[in-house]
Amino acid sequence: MKEKGYPAGYAAAITATSSTIGAIIPPSMTMIVYGALASVSVGGLFLAGIIPGILVGLALMSVVYLQSLSVSRHPELQKSGQRFSLGRCLRSLVDVWAALVAPVIIVAGILGGVFTATESGVVACVFAFLVSFFLYRTITLRDLPQIFVQAAITTAMVLGIVGIASGFGWLLSYLNFNQMILSLIMATTQDPTAVFLLLVAVMLVLTMFVDSMAVLIITVPIAVHIGNAVGINDLQLGLALVMATQIGSTTPPVAVLLFVASSIAKCPYSETVRYSWSFIAAEIAALLLVIFFEPLTVAIPSYVFGN
Repeated sequence: MKEKGYPAGYAAAITATSSTIGAIIPPSMTMIVYGALASVSVGGLFLAGIIPGILVGLALMSVVYLQSLSVSRHPELQKSGQRFSLGRCLRSLVDVWAALVAPVIIVAGILGGVFTATESGVVACVFAFLVSFFLYRTITLRDLPQIFVQAAITTAMVLGIVGIASGFGWLLSYLNFNQMILSLIMATTQDPTAVFLLLVAVMLVLTMFVDSMAVLIITVPIAVHIGNAVGINDLQLGLALVMATQIGSTTPPVAVLLFVASSIAKCPYSETVRYSWSFIAAEIAALLLVIFFEPLTVAIPSYVFGN
């Protein structure tokens, strides 16, 4: 994007905010973690994330389109090169079809009972290796030791967060914190929509400052307990909470994803933040649609599972 003339901050902002779709569109590791914590069908969560993920993508594209109409404020969008061509998109599928098949294999395997959500990670790794080694030829056998080391480091970091957060979550459960929070909220309001908005707002604020995975592990049992008490659909609640944690990760003051994107784009964090607000607003609009329109999350799972 920088080579095409886009400001580094703009490129970092759209890359960071659009990366949140990865946790919404299946397959999603975040969904697997949520499903385990909330005792909700992972396959159902995967299917429930299809429409919300598409909504977020359309919302971000709408922002870019509206910005392109303002030549004075966004001149870089006027010199992006070629016009959109459906034929060019279809021709590009020749190069990326193998990567696009991976999510289909994983979701179909889980829904079909071929393997579990945990085993799907192994299937994804094997498939990625076969495609990268034999089809794209981007890795060699000599690269495997370094890949294993990087995977081990990343896994250790994630498991460290999970371990500490799980211990804190157990302490909250031991202290009967779930019931205390439920009593407090029910004393304030018993309207399901108001409670839903409150839960999402809390998750959004927490992930502005704390890692999203840690927030999920600590708060999901409490949120699910409250959601069940007021009759919020499990899949709808799960999608909304996952979306909130991802949006919070791109929202200042901390905004981990913006920091990472700024580092890669080699631009000041403040520049990325300046460009990110419109994209964050679009994602929040998509989140509100998920909250207020339950069919957006339950339509596909209901059609597939017949319930």
